[in-house]
Amino acid sequence: MKAAGCKRVGFGVENGDDWMLRHVIKKGQTVDMVRQAFRWAKKAKLQTMGFFIYGMPGETEESMEKTTQLALELNPDLAHFLMAAPFPGTEMWEILEKHGQVFSHNMDWSQIAIQDDQAHFAFGDLDKETIEHKWHEAHRRFYLRPSRIARIVIRGDTWRRFPYYLRTAGSMLLGLGEREAA
Repeated sequence: MKAAGCKRVGFGVENGDDWMLRHVIKKGQTVDMVRQAFRWAKKAKLQTMGFFIYGMPGETEESMEKTTQLALELNPDLAHFLMAAPFPGTEMWEILEKHGQVFSHNMDWSQIAIQDDQAHFAFGDLDKETIEHKWHEAHRRFYLRPSRIARIVIRGDTWRRFPYYLRTAGSMLLGLGEREAA
């Protein structure tokens, strides 16, 4: 891939808990397979992106902690921490209609995204506040590590894009400010 010009590869890691991957998300991968894929990509000197989802039905604080721990272990060049979004007509929506609380019934669905900073449902013992807390915590723990900050500071475009980084940090890490309309 590198020889063909590929510079970056993104992995839909989704979750750091094998039970969640197998029974809820229904992916044909294990956490160990994800680790191996990241090793291969880094060995090939490809930039890595990881996508991690918080708040799936059946999720627990422990499984979200495993997801954060895996993100820290894998240490992708870019980590995307996302909130599960139940779109009407999906299996997740049907499950939540029967067994959960969906907070997005009257939402303009063209405006919802998995990058949203608010949980859209509660399921079982997991409330929306806990999901949002773990999502913000993942951002802070990943991006506020000294090694990560140093990496950002020495990048060439950091100072040119400083106002953007400051707004993003306030919104994503600290939960401050308003999100810009899509």
